This record gives sequence, structure tokens and C-alpha cells, in this order.
Amino acid sequence: MTMDLLTRLEKSKEAYDEAVKQSERLITIAEKREKKHIEQLATLEARRAEEVRIAEELRGKIAEAKKAEENLHRKKQLRKADMRLQELQRRMENAEEAYRHLWDETTDGLKLRLEKCLNGFAMWGLQTVKWLKLDSLEWRLMSAKTSGSAGHKHIVMYC
Repeated sequence: MTMDLLTRLEKSKEAYDEAVKQSERLITIAEKREKKHIEQLATLEARRAEEVRIAEELRGKIAEAKKAEENLHRKKQLRKADMRLQELQRRMENAEEAYRHLWDETTDGLKLRLEKCLNGFAMWGLQTVKWLKLDSLEWRLMSAKTSGSAGHKHIVMYC
């Protein structure tokens, strides 16, 4: 009986060790993904800064074109610059949305993995306590069987 419990406890330890290894692998994967996302975010931020710089530059060109409206050629340039500005603003908004999405995805994934690991650890802890209580009750029962009715009263008192 004790050997069976020791075997179960050993298997439980092995399962726990495997769960820890799996958690470490998941954490490593999550860290790699986070690093990749951070690199992508840095690229998006750089692109966004460049687009802001370009947008500011285009705004300056638009202002210059407005001063020379009497020239038809300048009016065409103004329209083209405005269209470029709108496109850059759309691209900038898309880049910001991609940034938010990557951030949310990374954060949510890490939270989910951490929650799963913690839940698994809690369940392992509960099972261990149950097994230890069962072992204790089995010892008391065996002791009661060998000592008779006095042992029965002893078991009832501890339950």
C-alpha cells in the first residue's frame, strides 16, 4: 500500500516536473514571440516616425502650394500632395492598428499561458494534499484494524 502511494507520489512528481518543463518551453516560446513582436513594433514605430516626418513635409509643401494658387500647375501639385498626405495618414493609422493588435496579442497570449500554468500547479497541489490525507486515513484504518475498537474511536476523533 505504501509502495503504491510512493509510486503514485513519484509519478506525481514526474508529472509536475514535466509540467514545469512544458511551462518553461512555453515561456521560452512566448519570450521569442515577444522579442519578434517587439522587433516588429520597433519597425512599425520607425516607419510611423518616417511617415509623420513625411506628412509634416507634405503639409509644408501644401502650404507653399496654397500661396501660389493662381498657377494651375501649382493647384495640381496641391491636389497630389493632399492625396499623398491622405494615403500616408491611412498608412499611419494602419500601422498604429497593427501595433495595437500585436501588443494585445502578445499580452493576451502571455496571460493565458501563465494562467494555465498556475491552474495546473494549483491542481497538482490539491491532488497532493488529497493523496497525503488518503495515505493518513489508510494508516489510521490499518492501525484500527490491528488494535480493535479503541482504534475506531481514534479514527473518528481525527476525522
